[in-house]
Amino acid sequence: MDVRPAKQSDISQTSFLWYERIALLQQTDSYFTALPSGVQVWQETATKWIIDDNVGFFVAEVNNDVVGYMVVTLVDGPVGLRPKKLARLIDMGMDLHQSHSGLGGQLLEQVTNWMREQNLRVLTIDLPLRYPVEEAFWRSQGAKARFNEYWMLI
Repeated sequence: MDVRPAKQSDISQTSFLWYERIALLQQTDSYFTALPSGVQVWQETATKWIIDDNVGFFVAEVNNDVVGYMVVTLVDGPVGLRPKKLARLIDMGMDLHQSHSGLGGQLLEQVTNWMREQNLRVLTIDLPLRYPVEEAFWRSQGAKARFNEYWMLI
């Protein structure tokens, strides 16, 4: 498995992984509703992530196929509190059709290396509420729940 920074040529395959994840999440959470142009919008945004110095976008490749990705960005910390800057996981996707042992851990290793280069020590992750696979992964990596996020329709 080769884990590396994403390139423009990875966008098509990573957008497929994004779409599959959203399709799965929609089954348990109605707030995950892709736009009709969702894949195109995601691809346009991902293209910007690749060239943004404040974003770390990493892919895992096996036999020329992208089988996973993680995207993190530099953000301000809570006002008046430490840390002043932190990293936020803004997207991730993994191949749902076959197992790739260590995939998430290897991607996370690239993310944490990028964070160290940016002098960041905190990663925040918005975890889907009814997706125990991701919850188990992040807990196994040492992540701890800190907030509950609520959405209110008005």
